[in-house]
Amino acid sequence: MQNGSKYRFQWQLSPIYEKSEMNPQVAFTKWGDKGPLLAAMEVEGKSRWEKDCLRDGQNRDQLLAKRQELITSGAAYPEIEKSWQEYCRQRRLAAVKDEVRQWVVAGTKNTYEQILKQAEPENLDWLADYQLPIAQAEIDMCKFWFAQPLARLRDMAGHIVAAFLHGFISQSRERGQRRRVRFYYQVGQEALAKEVVLAMQEKGLVPVITCPKSMFGRNQFAVDHQFDLYRQLSATEVTELITAYQETLAANAEELRDTCGMIGIDQFGQKPETIIPATHSLQLDSREMELFYQLQLEKMKAEAEYVKPSELSFCKITFPNLLLEEQFPELFEKFFALNLMDSTEYEWEQQKLIDAMDLCEKIEIKGIEGNQTDLTVQLFAIKDPVSQTKFLNCGGDLNIPFGEVFTTPKLKGTEGILHIPHICLKGVFYHNLFLQIKDGIILKADCDEGEDYIKKNLLQNREQVGFGEFAIGTNTYAATLTEQYQLDERLPILIYEKTGPHLAVGDSCFARAEDRPIYNMYDHKEMVCRENEAPYFNGPSRQYYGFHTDITLPYHQILYLRGRTKTGELIPIIENGRFVLAGIDKLNQGFAGIGDGRQVQ
Repeated sequence: MQNGSKYRFQWQLSPIYEKSEMNPQVAFTKWGDKGPLLAAMEVEGKSRWEKDCLRDGQNRDQLLAKRQELITSGAAYPEIEKSWQEYCRQRRLAAVKDEVRQWVVAGTKNTYEQILKQAEPENLDWLADYQLPIAQAEIDMCKFWFAQPLARLRDMAGHIVAAFLHGFISQSRERGQRRRVRFYYQVGQEALAKEVVLAMQEKGLVPVITCPKSMFGRNQFAVDHQFDLYRQLSATEVTELITAYQETLAANAEELRDTCGMIGIDQFGQKPETIIPATHSLQLDSREMELFYQLQLEKMKAEAEYVKPSELSFCKITFPNLLLEEQFPELFEKFFALNLMDSTEYEWEQQKLIDAMDLCEKIEIKGIEGNQTDLTVQLFAIKDPVSQTKFLNCGGDLNIPFGEVFTTPKLKGTEGILHIPHICLKGVFYHNLFLQIKDGIILKADCDEGEDYIKKNLLQNREQVGFGEFAIGTNTYAATLTEQYQLDERLPILIYEKTGPHLAVGDSCFARAEDRPIYNMYDHKEMVCRENEAPYFNGPSRQYYGFHTDITLPYHQILYLRGRTKTGELIPIIENGRFVLAGIDKLNQGFAGIGDGRQVQ
């Protein structure tokens, strides 16, 4: 299914990869303990990295030659490990430098912008220029998008760019003279991506296009080899890498400071599949993993000095793909329409929801229909209800489709059980996800895939993880589609978070921007709940997890969601999966389904 015909790098796709010497299991069977290292060397030898980053194939050729020499001579494991580590040190250094460069190269020097310019449906040979594996489903998706009427593509592109620019208004931020916008899309979405680039340029923005993403980006190959290059990473080298990263940032300071945000186009449709690393794949020990995450956090901190989160807008949107098979044509039309819906009238309803929850000290949530959720979310108090609010009102700009209201929960007093029968989070599937919570910290996490699986994927090997967000998604149209077509395990969180209340594991939505005031557009109150206790667990200086993962409880699994005031008064908000708060009836309209014409602008 995944094999393209005339493109390189198909060895990364199934079923080729499972049978190749780049598969650690195959390599182990053939060469024993040294097999996984030889597999990693083969992957690097076949990769595109040297040409793109080191500008020289010499190191790659030397690596392949050394690998063959080690195989022929029957070299022992230590000798192979030494050769590999010498290569990895240079590879890691090149990687941190190139990571910065990809954010600043625009125009005729940007590889992906040039690919988009030549992209057309009659001859798809240009797809090979990505130097990525190209699946047949992506080729078919490309043809599908190019078959869409040009006026329709331009309408969607204009909608996306307008939403991005509106984000500066809704987030109380100034764009000033900054023009650069980081932009990514998916392989196969070129017809839409071309129009988004044109729409940006018409508004005076400069797209900085990064490598498009693959329909099968999280596959067995990617999971097996994700940590190949970071074995034996040391604290000294982390310091050296951060220094190189900072120097590269400084060398590109002008372009980085011209960055005003990000636009991303995603896709969904992949069937649920639990992918775990092959038994003999190269994995990091606990110390190496800690250093790996430290490196990521330090890079985020360094970048924030030039591209400040408190000054950015963004817009993310997603569309169905052909992996939905016979459901695809109908779902594409429905989600295309959903993405174009005007959210204004629903934002007014959301404001009433916020007004009610501003009166509450805590939110209580109870599951139904086999959902064992029994959770209390503690809210922060506000000093001046006239000028301050606990929740931010979100329409259809930063995250398309609309809508949600969200806050940063108080950790102390947030406790109970969060149970999700099945969900896909950042491409990782979980079944019977149970989180036991005390004072906002996850005491125990488990799922059918096992505690180790959830610790590595959801908690990123952290021992103490708190919650950075509590929100209520309000898009009942999306919820109806999800339930009607049984999409729970296929939807990205961008949509799924709108189909019920959710909590986010990790940093708050305002990480590294907590000190910047932000105001709701409708009541003009300052949303003051921008951080909680988590950044201060280890001292007076803020420290971050480096991730934010939303976990949604769908409406139909909710017996009740209610607020409780300081005096004990109960304020019903959701009962038996429907909004019951007085005055917000419009939020229930989507439960009737999409088809009344309201979704088309």
